Amino acid sequence: MNVTQKTFIGWSLALLPLVCTACFMFVFIGAGDGDSTSVLKNVSENALLNKLLISIAFVSFSLVIISLVMYSREISADSDNPFLGNFTALVFLLTGAINLSGGNFFSAAISMYDTVPGDAILAFVIGSVEFGANDILFGIGFITLGRAIRDVNNKLEPAILLNIISFGALIIGVVHIVNVFIANDNVGLISWLGWVLISLLLGISIIRSKETS
Repeated sequence: MNVTQKTFIGWSLALLPLVCTACFMFVFIGAGDGDSTSVLKNVSENALLNKLLISIAFVSFSLVIISLVMYSREISADSDNPFLGNFTALVFLLTGAINLSGGNFFSAAISMYDTVPGDAILAFVIGSVEFGANDILFGIGFITLGRAIRDVNNKLEPAILLNIISFGALIIGVVHIVNVFIANDNVGLISWLGWVLISLLLGISIIRSKETS
């Protein structure tokens, strides 16, 4: 992995999950509780700002996915079991495409609400609903990422950070899958904050390896 790749992947993973989370929090805390109709109505009252924040959130998430794909492909080349890294890259690529599609529906719903509210609500539900299959894929991606990191030959430094990232990714992957079947708000929060934390730590480790290389 060259310096340019390390810089892009490291800083994307270290910063963009936080940007994505902050944007979503601002939009949905402002929208308040309620059903899809009331939430979309509240979001659409400040359509321009919320569309901007949603766009930033989904672009940030897409760049995180790109970074995870690139990183997974890189470690597969140095692994005793390259299948895991390549498989992880494909899984993350698929989940990123599905999430970006959901973001487009979400943004379209905000734009359409004032003119065709019925279609807007349908688009909002499609764009914001929890896709169980995609959440399972996201969880599988983190499980295989954790395993691929353990198998890679050129270990991340320091070793304790490698262990935290590897085992943390495995745990968070399982939590993502479990959350699909129990649909608990607390578990959902843990799964979200978990992938953000693991991505941040992975980004920091890549940045540190760049500085010491």
